Amino acid sequence: MITRFLLSSPSGDMEIDQAALALPYKTGRFQDHPFLKLGDYFKAARQALLEEDSASLLSFLGAHLGRKISLNELRDIAIRSEKHGALYHVGSVEINAGESTIKLALNASSSQKTSPWLEREHSTLTLLHKTFNLPYLPKAFWKTKIEIRRGYDRETFFFSFCEWFHDYHEWHLSYPSEDGQDTISVWDTCRGYRTFSTNEAYEIYRLASRILTVYYQYESFCQIRPWHHAAGDFVVGNQNGAIDVKLVSARSYSPSPVLSTDANVRPMVALIYFLLELSLRMRLDRIDGTGDPAWAGNYCVSATVEGFLEGLMYKEANGLPSGGLTKELIEVLKNLSIQEYLDLFQPIADLIYDENPSDFEVVSSHLNDHAEDFRETIKGVRL
Repeated sequence: MITRFLLSSPSGDMEIDQAALALPYKTGRFQDHPFLKLGDYFKAARQALLEEDSASLLSFLGAHLGRKISLNELRDIAIRSEKHGALYHVGSVEINAGESTIKLALNASSSQKTSPWLEREHSTLTLLHKTFNLPYLPKAFWKTKIEIRRGYDRETFFFSFCEWFHDYHEWHLSYPSEDGQDTISVWDTCRGYRTFSTNEAYEIYRLASRILTVYYQYESFCQIRPWHHAAGDFVVGNQNGAIDVKLVSARSYSPSPVLSTDANVRPMVALIYFLLELSLRMRLDRIDGTGDPAWAGNYCVSATVEGFLEGLMYKEANGLPSGGLTKELIEVLKNLSIQEYLDLFQPIADLIYDENPSDFEVVSSHLNDHAEDFRETIKGVRL
């Protein structure tokens, strides 16, 4: 069996040579680990697959192929470093099992600060699939840990193996076009990087808003959070000629901290705050993922509201608890003044400040216009 170590790039896979394996392992986009090397990551991933937890791998492959399979039948395994995320090292594993090639997502953390996040996310994905059984999130398969020793130094890799969404790609707001319109850059590793128009961007925001709304819990106010476009949490693909969106991360599932100060929040109030927070966060990104903070055009507000309403209607049509509040909610929102909207948005903006002051600067500079955009969008809703 051949094991290959690869690095993903816009121009295709790059084989990792010995010099690259000796490079420092990154614990974030720009921070090197004190002693781990890139080779430690790849070797630990191989050990997790083929030695430490090979039973989980063979069980997964057997379920996928519909028969028992042994390690001797595996011809080729490619472990690929996809990118350095803000919290995790994002990778993939491609396994040639004879008659079939199977690809898995491989999320890894070596930080005591971020490993609990990755372990919690694995549990959250498992919970949401069990509760909703929907195709918008990756299935979590198994997890394992590998300890690395270097003299007196020790570090533990936490690995989470999940479903890989084939031909779905990260995307971000890029620099505006010459006429000032938003440009979406799609990191398509299959056909090459490309750009989307505002109309295509509208579909991404609509579908992303729909996904988050479908997973919203009416009774407990639980929702998938935190998420951020700059983290690449939503990916875009194509299904039968139409844009499709998936959510690749679910770091936790809890009510918004905006509600934490009031133990007697009514479901209507919680749902209003969910929508308002959704409308703000949906517009936030960073130029090409890592650049300056970016703010989507006002078409994003219409897309968000449309996706939100579609999510509520999906829940109602499929027997998921929704409270039947849709019409009442829109009527309440239509009767709010611009000042009342600004008062409602303020605690959400304060929460964003606590999380990310640079995001807050963008939000605060656009908040008045955003409240106007939101109010005008709601006034135009017809149910």
